[in-house]
Amino acid sequence: MKGQLPNALAVFRARRAYHSLRTSLAASRKENLKKTTLAVIPERTKNSILAQFYLHGKKFFSQL
Repeated sequence: MKGQLPNALAVFRARRAYHSLRTSLAASRKENLKKTTLAVIPERTKNSILAQFYLHGKKFFSQL
């Protein structure tokens, strides 16, 4: 913090501009999120990896 007023004002203006743009971009953001997210992640396991390791003796990831 050096007390440089022009830099502080620039940050303030940038934040204000971002907040005004944010509402106009909400619809396109929702559309993009629908296109990119998966309902089911194929790499995700149903059970806990720690439980598999300690309770079932699965010592390697390939054994899951």
